[in-house]
Amino acid sequence: MNATNENTVDQRSLTGGPLFRFCERHLEYFGGEWAFKARYEDIAGPSQYLRGATADWPTRLAFFYLLILGLVLLQTRSGQYPQYGSEGLRAVGTFAGIFIGVLIAVCGSVYYLTHKEYTIIPVRIGGERAHILVLRNQQHDTIIHKLQTERLKSLRLLSAPDPANSPNEELAKLTRLRDEGAITEDEFRQLSSALAA
Repeated sequence: MNATNENTVDQRSLTGGPLFRFCERHLEYFGGEWAFKARYEDIAGPSQYLRGATADWPTRLAFFYLLILGLVLLQTRSGQYPQYGSEGLRAVGTFAGIFIGVLIAVCGSVYYLTHKEYTIIPVRIGGERAHILVLRNQQHDTIIHKLQTERLKSLRLLSAPDPANSPNEELAKLTRLRDEGAITEDEFRQLSSALAA
């Protein structure tokens, strides 16, 4: 795990990736497209997580480029090889074998360097929506677990009664916290009965 300290997880690599800094009350996220601070309670729960992957257009582009290059080379070199018989078949077979090997090696390398799978986590920042992208690599589960732990801890702090809220607003808040797993059913009953008193 690339970590500069116990509260920072670095998924950056040669081809990009995010950096996560877990602070006491918020997450600092530095991704390719976004850099922001988000309070843990504003991060969506696991039921809203999505999976995604980068587009594979670089691999397709390399494949078609090499395919066209191979056809051009075959056309320009066709006069140098026998056209008929077993010698012609062997020459074309040798060329095709080398070409297919190069095609697989180059396209495989491009795919390995550019293809990334990740988990998409929605987050609210003020009135705006953004996304946290967690690469699906050896650090993925550690980051997801840390995000969920900090989120539930932050949500749990919200269970304290807020005198500015009406009893109905407090009950709705407690119901959400129970549904999110931040408080237990017993805690929900105890806090909601205190509201009625």
